[in-house]
Amino acid sequence: MFLDPGGENELSALSRTFTGADGDAHWLHAQEQLLGRQVLETGLAPEIRRLVRTIRHATGDTTVTDLALRDAVVPVITQVPVYRADYAPLSTMLPRIVGEVGRSEPALMPALEVVVQALATDPETAARFGQVCGASTAKAVEDCLFYRAARLISLQEVGGNPGRFGLDPSEFHLLWAQRARSWPRTMTTLSTHDTKRSEDVRARIGVLSQVPQPWADCVTEWEMAAPSPDPAIGAFLWQTLFGAWPVDGVVTDACGRVCRATSGRQCGKTALGPRGRMWTSSSRVPSSPGSTPCATARAVPG
Repeated sequence: MFLDPGGENELSALSRTFTGADGDAHWLHAQEQLLGRQVLETGLAPEIRRLVRTIRHATGDTTVTDLALRDAVVPVITQVPVYRADYAPLSTMLPRIVGEVGRSEPALMPALEVVVQALATDPETAARFGQVCGASTAKAVEDCLFYRAARLISLQEVGGNPGRFGLDPSEFHLLWAQRARSWPRTMTTLSTHDTKRSEDVRARIGVLSQVPQPWADCVTEWEMAAPSPDPAIGAFLWQTLFGAWPVDGVVTDACGRVCRATSGRQCGKTALGPRGRMWTSSSRVPSSPGSTPCATARAVPG
């Protein structure tokens, strides 16, 4: 609602310059699939093994191996685009995903049949499956992908869709009219405990969609003056500073605290950048105080 769709192409081009990718829906979907599989095969591997044991116990099947069951479960969970697929309005999602996985990988059909049998008849399997889906989405998307993308970070919030650049007012009003009828007591808050940025910060960053070329010129100039350790992280942090910087531009002690916090954020999240590692094997990128986005922002007039 508060974005200018006209700025999408230029911000995509800026993202391509700094991260090597447009950060559009196609790229985000591919990255979500890749990261989801990585998370399930590494940090959440014990949960997958536990889920496979539960499936085996529920069905008593001995015709497929544990490896085959794992190979069937992982792509299904990876395809789930939400935290939980067991809510009533999403009741058709999981059957569709299972069908798509089976058509794309026919060799998995015997194992998928066993997985479906357990999901359909065993409450514990269904519960464990839902728990792994939530953990996978949180780690792959919220904790990793949303720190790799840098097209317009105000869109990168839990439950958000950064691949979609804005919402038409007519569509917005119709959606909320339908929600008011179906779920009149639902929460409509702008911030939750999972929100990475406040309403005001997100609104400020959203303004960049109205001035994409001046923003691109500024970021290019600042990066030339003080190159970021990683351009993708720099693109992310410049937007963070823009959203949190004082309206009057006066540098105060509070600004210093913002700079220190942002510099710490830079070190903490660098490992999640496009050329970084997974969160379980993070490494800091050394940088001097004079080469950080904060230092440049404090030095640039206006």
